[in-house]
Amino acid sequence: MNSQIYNETTYLNPVFNNKHLNNFTLTNVYDKEIQPMLTRSRQRQNDRLGFTLMEVLLVMAILVILGSIVVASFTDILATSKEDAAKTQLQMFELPLNNYQMHVGQYPSTESGLEALRTPPNDGNLQQKWRGPYLQKTIPTDPWGNPYNYANEMDPQTNRPGFRIWSFGADRSSGTDDDIIITFY
Repeated sequence: MNSQIYNETTYLNPVFNNKHLNNFTLTNVYDKEIQPMLTRSRQRQNDRLGFTLMEVLLVMAILVILGSIVVASFTDILATSKEDAAKTQLQMFELPLNNYQMHVGQYPSTESGLEALRTPPNDGNLQQKWRGPYLQKTIPTDPWGNPYNYANEMDPQTNRPGFRIWSFGADRSSGTDDDIIITFY
């Protein structure tokens, strides 16, 4: 009697089952089971290799919006910082001009301008009183590269001597809203 023993190995694995050995090969298993699984897996991977055009355009639009916000903020900050620098420089002229006035007895003439803080006056009497230079460095230009303007003026209410210093601002035009003017009386 030809008895065939069925154990776990022969029952679970047909390769070792002599009865099914002829019908079962590794090629059949690959073709029927493994290859379709690999093909589906590769298709899923190939479906998401890159970004869609819509995704790329959306990201670019967001970057452009953020960039324009940054540039707008930066230009506002730059403009206000130049105005603040001009105001600070104008206020720094007050002490040297007051020293000049204490020594010479009057503020520099409009014609002499701020350069009178560095060079003695032409008048011999004023030249003897002058104890300058009142500024060690050259007269700075405003943040936009233009010279500061100076005028010797009288206070319209008290008729006391004083001066006015100003910058034409970013537009470099006199009498506009961006002019920076400091008056001392």
